[in-house]
Amino acid sequence: MSEFAPTLLFKLAQLLAESPGINYYVDGTNGSDANHGKDWAHAFQTIQQAITTQIANTSNLGDVIYIAPGNYAESLTGDLTRVALIGVSSNYPWHIVSIRPTAGSAYHGTLFEAMFKNLCFLSSDTTNKTLPAVLLDNARYSIIEDCHFVGRDPTCVEGLQIGPTAIDDVTECHLDYCIIRRNRFDTWYGTASEFTHAIKMGDVGGAGGGAKQVFGTTIEDNIIYASSYGIYMLVGTPNADFTIVRRNLIDSMTAETGCSVAGIEFTGGNFPAFADNRINAADAIIYPAGGTERTFFNCVTNAGAGPVMELPVST
Repeated sequence: MSEFAPTLLFKLAQLLAESPGINYYVDGTNGSDANHGKDWAHAFQTIQQAITTQIANTSNLGDVIYIAPGNYAESLTGDLTRVALIGVSSNYPWHIVSIRPTAGSAYHGTLFEAMFKNLCFLSSDTTNKTLPAVLLDNARYSIIEDCHFVGRDPTCVEGLQIGPTAIDDVTECHLDYCIIRRNRFDTWYGTASEFTHAIKMGDVGGAGGGAKQVFGTTIEDNIIYASSYGIYMLVGTPNADFTIVRRNLIDSMTAETGCSVAGIEFTGGNFPAFADNRINAADAIIYPAGGTERTFFNCVTNAGAGPVMELPVST
């Protein structure tokens, strides 16, 4: 079952790469939102206009929005279905296409069979600075890869948030059969501006994990710097099944001892796998004692005199 999501999503990536739907183009320097957006010569100026136009196209056959390098002062909204947002960064890294909101999140919405690639998402530096850089109400069968999440203010909290950030014991949210890979979470605005939680579902310490689900998802090959938690998932006992967390490097930019609470914490779930992670934190992995057939392979934390193998702390 755990192989199902990567296989399906690889086929999705191929589908989007071949673009059987409509290609849209965004150029913040030379484009205009009065254009039709279907070639570079008639590109949109804003990413939001491309999203709005794509959503209005209800055929949803696998559209692609190509975004030219530049700084986009936008707070993107809209539920994305069968569409890829790809930063055209050529030989340059992800931050060449930067989404820099002045109020709220760089993106807030739902992903279904969608993709973010080669994009830089910054937290707000003016208004609502505590909101996540990216806030997903739900995500299914989607990919977030080769992206950069950047904290811009000491009050920023989450890099990638799934579901409500405040205490909420009833709202359902899902991160099902998704892939989050090769992303970086950090800051270039002074170490104090790193995220408190890099990747998070629900609210820390909250109840209502039964309404939150991370099923068949893979979180891999990410570089994560956060002050408290690298990855935190508020889920019920059966609600993180067949999820894989592997080959992530988790640390803090503000403390030599790493994340102050944990590198990874799952509050529930059966049959997850935590493999080959490298963690510098007060606790490498926190996972409930009642979990079923949990597996931990070569998760290393920096403790004491040097790196050691550390078993999870049961709660």
